Amino acid sequence: GCHLNPSYTCLTYGFPYSKMPSIMGYTSVIEAGNKLNHFIESANSSSFLETDTECFEGVITLACGSYTSDCVMGEHRPLCRESCEVIARSCILETDYDAEVFLNLDYFCKFFPYQADDPTCRPVSTSELDDLIPIIP
Repeated sequence: GCHLNPSYTCLTYGFPYSKMPSIMGYTSVIEAGNKLNHFIESANSSSFLETDTECFEGVITLACGSYTSDCVMGEHRPLCRESCEVIARSCILETDYDAEVFLNLDYFCKFFPYQADDPTCRPVSTSELDDLIPIIP
């Protein structure tokens, strides 16, 4: 079933519940929450995220969907791979980032489904990224 998301930040980003195991392989909500909170602290201290609100929102949403998988009505609701790849390419890989903190998010994109394969996947939507992510009706 679904568990209350352990991260207040993820709650505010629309991830009220999580389901284990997560896409990153965490089986404990507590462990995933601790790792996620460490990630968010690192993201908050990264200079590029302070100046790029759209990327900050995208990266945090990607982290929430990776560390603690979104859960809707007892089922996993994965992020859409297109969103993950755009965030990784535009906000992580092309920027001065802390490789230890961010690179693993790029790696996990391949485990998310494409929207065409899973129409229930969750696209990451921010105004800046909307122009880059093809939304399939």
